[in-house]
Amino acid sequence: MTYQVTLEWNDDDFYQDTMNAIQRLPTPEVVAEKQAAALDGMLDTITTLGNQVKEAMDAMPNPPSELEMTFGMRLGAEKGIITKSNTNAHFVFTLKW
Repeated sequence: MTYQVTLEWNDDDFYQDTMNAIQRLPTPEVVAEKQAAALDGMLDTITTLGNQVKEAMDAMPNPPSELEMTFGMRLGAEKGIITKSNTNAHFVFTLKW
């Protein structure tokens, strides 16, 4: 089944296309849940990296008295039906021991 889609801004300005499917957009609550899950995953990654670095430092015969690790992570989302857009957030983390 195909659908005829027409978006009108005024009498002379419109967009028209034929689509094979109509996508249902997620609710704001669903979007918030997905963002929270992505952030939780990113924080789990930071915890794992920090633990691995700390364990490696503790295993050194002469560990440094101080260690600083800085890295960045990007969290992004893409949306769109007719046109695509994306949003990215870049986080920079510094861990010190």
